[in-house]
Amino acid sequence: MNGTTRFVVLVLPIALASGCVTTGSAPAPTAVAATPSPRATTSDSAPPAAADPARLLDLGRALLARGEMVAATMALREALHLKPDLAEARASLGLALYAMGDLDAAVEELRGLLRVRPDLAEGPFPQPRRWQERANCLGVDPDLFFPERGASTREAKSVCRSCEVRIDCLEYALDHGEKFGIWGGLSERERRRL
Repeated sequence: MNGTTRFVVLVLPIALASGCVTTGSAPAPTAVAATPSPRATTSDSAPPAAADPARLLDLGRALLARGEMVAATMALREALHLKPDLAEARASLGLALYAMGDLDAAVEELRGLLRVRPDLAEGPFPQPRRWQERANCLGVDPDLFFPERGASTREAKSVCRSCEVRIDCLEYALDHGEKFGIWGGLSERERRRL
């Protein structure tokens, strides 16, 4: 980290804590970095105790909305430094990194988000099972449903006869132009007649 970047990262929380910066009027990073103070450029400087992760999050989001990705990234990283489990900051940082074209870092931040909030991976609603997962033929030898020309289809059709997703299977075959095999209890010849 060079002196200018260190200055921006360290001075930004000071400005937020003192109330000099609001989410509606965040300074551009070049304006802040123009005159570094001797205190801020020392490597042992720490952010002030009054730095507020919520205000940094708001600032980062405002900068993100204005398209100032580098400044947004710095504010969001500082918020995460102060409060590592701040899920909103991780999500916003992932978005900023993605917008900057750093896909690897964006993916890593979103993985961090899922570590902090594993409930987000499941989504708000349980996913319905696909019809194939409920089919009677699941686990049955597929060769049974693709017999050689002239061979009996009776055994395959008996599996289909009591299947709860027989109609779904037939619709799938018709929609996708399946030309071979038993689908929904019908052979290719029987499906052509439909």
